[in-house]
Amino acid sequence: MKLRLLVCFVVVLPMFVLTATPTIAGSNGFTFSVQAVTPPPGLDTGFDLFKGETVSITASGRAHYGFEGEATCVGTPVTDPNGVRYLNGTTCPPKIDPLAFLPSAPIGKLLAEVGSGPWFAVGTHFEFQPSTGGHLRLLYNDATWSDNSGAYKVVVEIRPTSKDECKDNGFKRFPQHFKNQGQCVSFVNHEMHEH
Repeated sequence: MKLRLLVCFVVVLPMFVLTATPTIAGSNGFTFSVQAVTPPPGLDTGFDLFKGETVSITASGRAHYGFEGEATCVGTPVTDPNGVRYLNGTTCPPKIDPLAFLPSAPIGKLLAEVGSGPWFAVGTHFEFQPSTGGHLRLLYNDATWSDNSGAYKVVVEIRPTSKDECKDNGFKRFPQHFKNQGQCVSFVNHEMHEH
């Protein structure tokens, strides 16, 4: 049985921020409900990631970025976390905007940053090992945020990948509720044998 840390964030657009209060979602992890329009520097989740740990981010939901005048998608399309646009049940091509926060990613694509590292495109699913530690930030890719609405639900799963992460009460960081360091180390040993 694989145990994973499950943290949920909801990025909601327009411009206000509510303080997130974590709750335990069964034995799977913590759930955060954050309502915000988050212009750069992004939504600081308040959750620290550590260098080298395995992190999986999954996102769902739909959001609006305002009126679109582009001939292939005139109206008010919605986007999914991959930046795919939908208008009246039809898929529109992605919108690349050189003025967007991350110009190489489509408008509406979910972005993330760890600590002071570079921003990267996440989309609906992305698994990685941070090259640096720090707070996880999330951002709806756009050039302006004032006319946005909607939400993406973002689930962050983290699992210990080394015995060192279990030491010095590190096992308490993972909401699988390891009762002690030994259970955490056993989990890491089991994961290492499966891969």
